[in-house]
Amino acid sequence: MALYRSIHLLHIVEIFSVMFLAIYIAGRVNIDTIVEVDDIFLSGRKYVGRVISECIGGSGANIAIAIARFNKKLNPKLIASIGRDYADYIIDMLSSEGVDTSKMSIYSYMSGRAYVFIDKRCEATIVTIPGANEYPPDRDRYMDISDANALVVANIDRATALNLMNIVRGLDIPIFLDPGKSWFSVDYLNSIENKCFILPNRYEFREIFGIDVDRNLQDIHAIDSRCIVVVKLGAEGAVAIDKNSWEVIKVSPLDIEGLGLKAKTTAGCGDIFTGVFTARYLESRDIVDSIEYASIAAGLKRSKILSSDAPIREEIEDALTSARRRGLMSITIRKL
Repeated sequence: MALYRSIHLLHIVEIFSVMFLAIYIAGRVNIDTIVEVDDIFLSGRKYVGRVISECIGGSGANIAIAIARFNKKLNPKLIASIGRDYADYIIDMLSSEGVDTSKMSIYSYMSGRAYVFIDKRCEATIVTIPGANEYPPDRDRYMDISDANALVVANIDRATALNLMNIVRGLDIPIFLDPGKSWFSVDYLNSIENKCFILPNRYEFREIFGIDVDRNLQDIHAIDSRCIVVVKLGAEGAVAIDKNSWEVIKVSPLDIEGLGLKAKTTAGCGDIFTGVFTARYLESRDIVDSIEYASIAAGLKRSKILSSDAPIREEIEDALTSARRRGLMSITIRKL
């Protein structure tokens, strides 16, 4: 009976600890216009396009929605700036997904927009038109993040990014960086005291570290970073460089055609990867497991046209089971 009571009490504690967790995501929110183009983009040509949809997008929104669809109990809270013109729509959409919008700021400017052009190869070319999302969120709204279990810093303005990292500095709160080219400098990496991950794509990796991720291990060995680096390689999968364990973890892309799915666009895949990687890592604290889940999620996202249309957890786990059983994805681990 005493053992039963102890187990029951532990279960209650676990439930309450999950209920009061929160992941803070700082990033931009756009209104996306998805345009299908009749050919492959070449310089100087005219194209015929067809508007497919207008929807919510932007790295901040995409990552937050991906986390919420994977595990709402992780309580994603979005720090972002939006315009009054689309404020009701954006807040309603995010709230319906389970994203907390109480830390968002509304300004009397037009909302930021993005035009996503999808060509015949299903490759996305994105043109952004900044608006309210260029303005720093109201600092008073996010100074108290004492309930944070993790911080995701995406393509927010530099001042907000540094403020948030200073707030959690030295706390037992992991930081996940997916900044693109918005505010980031490699110098920040070695000043971060927290457990940290940086999740660039291939081109951002080269810009940050000055080497190509495809180079030999000697070059990768020279990367000066306390953070674990997870490089999103799109159609080539992903690679994690963990200098704490001196390992390189390579995950092949998911063969979505083997699952009976058809690729539609690459737009949003990197954001979905970051969201699911973050959510799964907070559950398992295992890098290999997290990169596997994230790669599956990004692969499934390729079959969905809207930038923020992340797969739900059941889709990811069903696809993961099939991929393992049928060899549709592989993982290799090498020592540095």
